[in-house]
Amino acid sequence: MTHFRGVARECGLPAGVGCTWTNQAGALRRIARARELGFDHIHLTPPYWIKLNEPARPVSVDNARSGNSQTGENSRPRLA
Repeated sequence: MTHFRGVARECGLPAGVGCTWTNQAGALRRIARARELGFDHIHLTPPYWIKLNEPARPVSVDNARSGNSQTGENSRPRLA
């Protein structure tokens, strides 16, 4: 993880990392470490055992299939 962040920083690109864990304390430790490493974005995911409610389930599946969990659009990063 530190190598990835360093390379992204050298290229002038923002970098994000995913975070999930089975309890709040573990997730908070991982978030704190990602901040220490200087990640620009931390993507939080609920633990595997939390069930999605019915209205959220189709949206989550559609977004996962499209490759973009934020917008549901299949997009690529824009490089300046």
